[in-house]
Amino acid sequence: MSEECFRRPFTCKYCTYSATYGEVTLHYVECVKYPVRCPNGCREECDILRGEMSRHLTECPLQVVPCPFKEQGCGEECTRNKLSQHLEDKVQEHLSLVTSQFGAVSSQLGAV
Repeated sequence: MSEECFRRPFTCKYCTYSATYGEVTLHYVECVKYPVRCPNGCREECDILRGEMSRHLTECPLQVVPCPFKEQGCGEECTRNKLSQHLEDKVQEHLSLVTSQFGAVSSQLGAV
């Protein structure tokens, strides 16, 4: 068969999926072993396997994450690699938020 024929036998070069060339090229869109770039651009020179992207995003230094004091009222979001600095810079604000929340809960419990 010609190298141009979409019906020629072909195997995905990233996993063991085998089909026709046309089917394998469509398979690349969902192949869990297909290398893709991080949407945050953290690794310009290194691709991540599509099936590992969810795990990667839980560790990615450039993933935007909410402040751990979100439930207490801090609305800040920053990249994971800047979260420590945010926590250092906002110690007083976070303490104030926790103190206010604790006061509100104490008042509610006292009213019961």
